[in-house]
Amino acid sequence: MSAIRSSPNRSLAPRIPATPGPISIHLCTTWGGYERGALNLFKALAGSEPNFVFCDVGANVGHHTLFMSQLCQVLAFEPNPDLVAALEHKLQLNAVRNVRTFPVGLGSANLDLEYFQPITSNTGTGSFVAGFSRENSATGRRLTVVEGDDFIRARG
Repeated sequence: MSAIRSSPNRSLAPRIPATPGPISIHLCTTWGGYERGALNLFKALAGSEPNFVFCDVGANVGHHTLFMSQLCQVLAFEPNPDLVAALEHKLQLNAVRNVRTFPVGLGSANLDLEYFQPITSNTGTGSFVAGFSRENSATGRRLTVVEGDDFIRARG
């Protein structure tokens, strides 16, 4: 990742948990990041506005959240409690204090929906849509989705 620093004591290269998933290890050691083009765009956008707030919708384990936390305030939305725990662990490990996590999905209405869990290590394929990915399996587990505009507006 880039050597740009947000403060004298923090580099843009996040710490990886002691037991990261295979995708995290491969992407960080081989490529230096995941979706580098998107991260560069987000970085440019964050630098274009004072008080920029980045919303990471479907934050997963926090790759984009962690990267952007060094540039601006972040609101991270992730409905899967297992992934929220992994994300919050990374935030704690990296002493990140400018991220607010919300254990909900965002949508056009307030609902509890069945969540289709990935059966492989790629946690990014989890979805509320049956058949979204052949890597997903019905769980019978219902997770919360909130109407996005109202939810964010209510939290200032």
